[in-house]
Amino acid sequence: MSDPKFNKNNQAWRDAIARKEDELRMLEIKRDTAKRELKSIKAAFKSSTDSNPEPLRLSDDSDSVAEMSDAQKIKLFRSLFRGRDDIYSTLWTNEKTGRTGYALRCSNEWKPGVCLKPRIRCGECPKQEFLPVTDRVLLDHFRGRHVVGVFPMLKDETCWFLAVDFDKGDWMREVAAFRDVCNSAELPVSVERS
Repeated sequence: MSDPKFNKNNQAWRDAIARKEDELRMLEIKRDTAKRELKSIKAAFKSSTDSNPEPLRLSDDSDSVAEMSDAQKIKLFRSLFRGRDDIYSTLWTNEKTGRTGYALRCSNEWKPGVCLKPRIRCGECPKQEFLPVTDRVLLDHFRGRHVVGVFPMLKDETCWFLAVDFDKGDWMREVAAFRDVCNSAELPVSVERS
């Protein structure tokens, strides 16, 4: 570069280098994203069921989720928080200690002679019969009857969503920057303020 504004002590060189490094990082993100999408498309193609439902979007004239039918809410939830549908967990609380955690739901849980908790963990139990995520499970979650934990990592080690938490300080600016990065990488992004 023979441009006079670039000299060996000039900030312009450092800025030009930083811009090109940023450009390369964005290209790497796009490449990695394309590879993941291709893997997901191939997995969906092999599947005998519809494993890639079209996400439900709220229209601009919709006042709130409260006005949606139960079926619409379930469809929206499944499109945004799509994970394994063969298992789920629920939040538990130990009333004596106040400890909390999540446990896989099993149809054999606490059955005498079948369930060996707490000696054997659910994941190691030979008699495990984990329950699938049904519409009833989701409706009970929406109505506060239990708190459901989803498993976003699928069996083929792909993932349809990430939950990212921004706290304190400059969270609004950080959320905007995160959304911009997702948009530039052509990744769908939904922002929820809790």
